Amino acid sequence: MDIATIIGVVGAFALLCGAILAGHDGHAGDLSAFVDPVGLAIVVGGSLLTLFACMPFKNVIETIRVVMRTVIVKRPHLPTIQKQLIHLAEVARRDGILALENSLPANADRFLAHGIRLVVDGRDSEMVERLLHISIDSLERRHMTGKIALDAVGKYGPAYGMVGTLIGLVLMLGNLDDPDAIGPGMAVALLGTMYGCIVSSCLFLPLADKLALYSHEEVHARHMILEGLLSIQAGDNPSIVSEKLASYLAPREQRE
Repeated sequence: MDIATIIGVVGAFALLCGAILAGHDGHAGDLSAFVDPVGLAIVVGGSLLTLFACMPFKNVIETIRVVMRTVIVKRPHLPTIQKQLIHLAEVARRDGILALENSLPANADRFLAHGIRLVVDGRDSEMVERLLHISIDSLERRHMTGKIALDAVGKYGPAYGMVGTLIGLVLMLGNLDDPDAIGPGMAVALLGTMYGCIVSSCLFLPLADKLALYSHEEVHARHMILEGLLSIQAGDNPSIVSEKLASYLAPREQRE
């Protein structure tokens, strides 16, 4: 679980609530004055329903699963992957390619296991590279669908907030004969805009950026695995495999 995502989202909302409660010039604010169920329903409900207009139903359902990766995620550890590939290179050098199938560690990456099966099955290097590139492209497509969905909600949230504000203003202007209701009515109308900004800036757009970051990391790890598998299939010395894979690691990771 990525605790940073939870800290960021919960912390942002806590900061806003704290600012409201602190008030201005030492006068505490009333949190209930910033709660408008109708405005919240317009912003959140409208933004989420817009997803069904943006993409097919099955993509919306898939997006929910992909978005969960921003919180529940197993980030690839490149030094561990490097060690696994070097071990496999040593096995292939000593016992032959067919011995790789029984040498995979129990916690091996599924992409790595798939690549090993292709190599053991005797596929030529061009076919292995092509099939694994297709797998990488498919991963990027799934993650991009999730990011597009989050970006859409983040983009349309402020627009729905403005719609909520306009609805509130229309209702308020219809009651101008009651001067005492103008101030509270204006406050409620402005809540729609505030909700739109909060939903966009504190939740959906940050999650979209986090998903893009994790997608980049996973794609980078898969390219590293692909490079290692092709090197093993070509019969390279384990030290050569190690040097090739080291180029994928940051200096800090190379020291691990």
